[in-house]
Amino acid sequence: MSIIAFGGTNSIITPQISKIYLDNYPNNKISKQNILDLLLSEVWDERDGTILIHTNNINVDITRKSDNVLVSEISTDGYYDIRLSCEDNDNNIGTIFWQNRNVNLNKDIITLYISKNTNPSILINHKKVFKLTDYSNNTISRTDLNNELVYKVIDDMDGIITTDMLNVRIFQKGEESSSGTNGTNWFYPTYTEGSSGLGIILEYINPPLELLYIDEIGEYTIQVKVQDSFGLITIAEFIINVFMT
Repeated sequence: MSIIAFGGTNSIITPQISKIYLDNYPNNKISKQNILDLLLSEVWDERDGTILIHTNNINVDITRKSDNVLVSEISTDGYYDIRLSCEDNDNNIGTIFWQNRNVNLNKDIITLYISKNTNPSILINHKKVFKLTDYSNNTISRTDLNNELVYKVIDDMDGIITTDMLNVRIFQKGEESSSGTNGTNWFYPTYTEGSSGLGIILEYINPPLELLYIDEIGEYTIQVKVQDSFGLITIAEFIINVFMT
């Protein structure tokens, strides 16, 4: 009895068909019917013909591999063994997965890995020092900061997320001071490598001042905020120092 035909173009040899996320299902739960819809394109019997893909006709056993427990639905990420069985009108039971009507996979268990979407990851270029003379009109825009600081934003479900100036906020932490010594009100720049910043002293700006661009020597906190299509947010903050040359 040829009962179960797998509904993909590729054979199920690896533990995972593709990325399967709880977030794509109502209330982050994958039901037995969802599993049937995911795995099968056809249930076929040599005598009865096509059998409706429904839990009324097909028994679905879900085993959570982390503790070897049978569950009625999938609500947490991890590995799950899926066993299906179907009975025809002559009480013959089919349990074997087929790739199609001609190719028998010779297996009665499919192992799925279920993922849960996580916050996007912001990968940054480790540029710490900026020189105003490198930019038009000695002005560093938010577009400049995005282009030079953000290497890539990766999300589990969305893949690569493109960022632009709207993802970037600038907060001035300190400005150049002609007087003062390192201490409560003044401080030395955090980064000076390869610049004219050695020996410059900065005065704290408290609270930090939010700006739309940078056009003066100082120390700045740059904030990059990204959000994926499911509303998960990641905020990265890092410090840069800006000098004239």
